[in-house]
Amino acid sequence: MGQRTALLTATAMLAAVTAIAPSRLAASEHIRNIPPSMRFDHEQTIARLAALAGKPAPVGPEARAVLDLMEPHIQRHEAAVLPTLALLPLIAEGKASPDMKWALLMADRVKAERQQDLQEQQQITVQLNRLGTAAQQANDPDAFGTAQQIAGDLLRENEVTEPTAILIGEYLRAKLSSGS
Repeated sequence: MGQRTALLTATAMLAAVTAIAPSRLAASEHIRNIPPSMRFDHEQTIARLAALAGKPAPVGPEARAVLDLMEPHIQRHEAAVLPTLALLPLIAEGKASPDMKWALLMADRVKAERQQDLQEQQQITVQLNRLGTAAQQANDPDAFGTAQQIAGDLLRENEVTEPTAILIGEYLRAKLSSGS
């Protein structure tokens, strides 16, 4: 498949995902504004974990435990962290307007909950390690790869996504208070 065809396929998949009924993870009025690529990633993570949870032991029970931790984690991120990221294209163009003030509260919440989020990510990582061990015991490369992928996603949340949400709030606070 050529690069153009792959891009068109991915675009069509994203459009289909965003057109279907709202995710069971939806909880906030701004959730609909999260970047579609991130919503798609979350949907894929939940779907992969749900499929693994249906497998027999040792993989199934460990995947179910990860899923039980990931669903509320994703829900919280979609409610508080990711909506601010939808503003990035506008901010990259230097735009800031009073109708973006909602992002200040979200960014402040992300900043205030950083320690809680880190603890949550650590709990999930411990469970992902258990899933990885179970996957190795069962010789299940798909389960092992899923555990690794989610661990990488959690690391990116901590290193990039959450700090970006906080920076968006700081940027907007500075721009809106200066009247720019």
